[in-house]
Amino acid sequence: MNYNPKVFLLTAILFPFTSYGSVLDSLAGKYFSVGLGSSRLNPQVHINYIDQSPWPSDKNHITGSNNAVQWLINLGVYGKGTIVPFYKVGLELDFISQGKVHGNVEQFSLAEFTNYDFIHKFDSRRALVKAQVGLFQVKMVRPFISFAAGLAANRAYGYSEWARSSCLWSRNAPQFLSKTHRGFTYSAGAGVDFAINKNSTVALSYQFDALGKVRTSNGLGTYMTSYLHNKINANTLTATFTYLA
Repeated sequence: MNYNPKVFLLTAILFPFTSYGSVLDSLAGKYFSVGLGSSRLNPQVHINYIDQSPWPSDKNHITGSNNAVQWLINLGVYGKGTIVPFYKVGLELDFISQGKVHGNVEQFSLAEFTNYDFIHKFDSRRALVKAQVGLFQVKMVRPFISFAAGLAANRAYGYSEWARSSCLWSRNAPQFLSKTHRGFTYSAGAGVDFAINKNSTVALSYQFDALGKVRTSNGLGTYMTSYLHNKINANTLTATFTYLA
């Protein structure tokens, strides 16, 4: 039996109660996947306070977000177990683009001075170690669960705001600029794998993505101590094609 340190490390992390030898013996080959999904964004922070000293702070209320697009590639090894019908372990790279968060600006923390609406964009690039485990198999249909963890680079950009027609008090734009925040990210999901033939499958899956923190740069002028920040989760539906080598 050839010793492969990379497979040994993945075995220890993802299958702590399974021997290295049994995992290596069950390996059937390598795989390559590409996928496309739709991510429903879920901001966890709903109010940002913008310093206006000596005046009371302005409040940026986050009132909604859009559906973003997720692209992914995944490559690794797969095998057939005695307890589970199949498993996959690999590296996944995904990119969530065209994310948008929008809301309104409450000047001086007074509801009657809700004079502006705003929007800012973000995208997320992630590198994750991902494990997928089949639950059972009925003919060519195999339900599975998946887990992944890794590093995310989340970029906030494209902040803009505009006055409402009922605006009572104008202000200078804070000019929050682009900034990238890097940190821990993880995902968990479930889906169904359909075998097309012995070398290819198509999967439909749901995945919860904890993308991590997002923040803009500090503003300019009187806003130089303030920035917009958030913590973004996403509920993602994905279609994936896999080639088995």
